[in-house]
Amino acid sequence: MALSSILAAIAFLPFAHRATALTGYADIITVIYLLTFGGIAVLLGALSSRNIYASIGASREMVTIIMVEPVLAMTFILGAVRVKSLNLDLTMNHISEHGYIISAGIMLFLFLAALQAFVGRQPFDLAEAETEIIEGPFIEYSGPNLAMFKLYMMLKQMFYAALFVGVFIPISSGIYLVDAGLQILEILLIYVFIALISSTNPRLRIDQAVKYYAVLIAGAMLAVGLSVYGI
Repeated sequence: MALSSILAAIAFLPFAHRATALTGYADIITVIYLLTFGGIAVLLGALSSRNIYASIGASREMVTIIMVEPVLAMTFILGAVRVKSLNLDLTMNHISEHGYIISAGIMLFLFLAALQAFVGRQPFDLAEAETEIIEGPFIEYSGPNLAMFKLYMMLKQMFYAALFVGVFIPISSGIYLVDAGLQILEILLIYVFIALISSTNPRLRIDQAVKYYAVLIAGAMLAVGLSVYGI
């Protein structure tokens, strides 16, 4: 379920600033639903194992879903407010079509600040926390089942990197192959950024992470409010 949800979300995502064959079949609500559904699938997998460490990991995953997904939702809402549509392609391309404004700049900073939490990497790998709860939700899994969960996490990282590039770094030459190469290069740079932050920052405590998430939500609400007034 987790793997299927992220594969579906990736299939709907525009590439090289152009809609794919499936983009027209989804809107921003569909993508938010699919991403949330992936987290819920991890929760169900953890709780079904009946392991105490898995239960702790599930509770941390739940906190992350509740407090981080709103930032993603408000990223889409900001674009929807500007283009007055829930269309995924239009929403993602709102900066390339209308240019940067203050609210978009704030959201860029907030999305980048939330990126580690989105992909579950240090300092926000609270659900797995190998040295504390021994992989948390995945502790009872092995073989193909564990591989599917790990692939889900890897693809989730790719999705959020591609989403950040598609929304906030709209470099376009007008030639599809060139744009595709540029987007792949930008995604690789985001991967390097994620790895750098992960390797240089210690894991936060859950209370520290919650305070951090609260600041992100407040900032995202401010950005959406400013976008409503065209700021």
